[in-house]
Amino acid sequence: MEAAPTPEEYQYNPLDPTHPSIRLLEVDAGDGVITCRLTHHALDACPPYSTLSYTWGSTVATHSIVCSGSILRIGANLHDFLTQFQTFPRNRRPLLWVDAICINQSDIPERNDQVLRMRDIYSNAERVLVWLGPEDEDTELVFDEIHGRLIGGLMRFEMKHWHALYSLLSRPYWTRVWIIQELYLS
Repeated sequence: MEAAPTPEEYQYNPLDPTHPSIRLLEVDAGDGVITCRLTHHALDACPPYSTLSYTWGSTVATHSIVCSGSILRIGANLHDFLTQFQTFPRNRRPLLWVDAICINQSDIPERNDQVLRMRDIYSNAERVLVWLGPEDEDTELVFDEIHGRLIGGLMRFEMKHWHALYSLLSRPYWTRVWIIQELYLS
């Protein structure tokens, strides 16, 4: 019995060098393998999209997704985000601009050009999604408490809530200098 052919590595189509442009990511619904596609858009005529603010983590691409039928390797933290994101209802899954995927990281001139456009990319986005990492019991505790304060008025913040908040604010995301620009420009 012959083995099924394995998909090839994803090959980026170059962006339009004559007009500022970006790629946007559309993530399919699913449970398991993450499938998506990239589309090109003139920066001044993009459909509504969101940007992702997150930490890359290790520079080693340890996970694979299927992009337009080909394999695209990504880091673990981004994989965790996309795994969660693909479960959202379609009307809650906007087009995304994610630097690790939407920029051809092996094309240095493109990467440099896109980094120079980050101000416009983030400013033109409808919203910035912040990914702090996978949920744990501390995350749930802190967000439940914050939600309770917003909905139910004043409540007493107990020591366990302070510990949970400290745990949340100690995540690597908060050590990134880029978050200031990413959140300010949105």
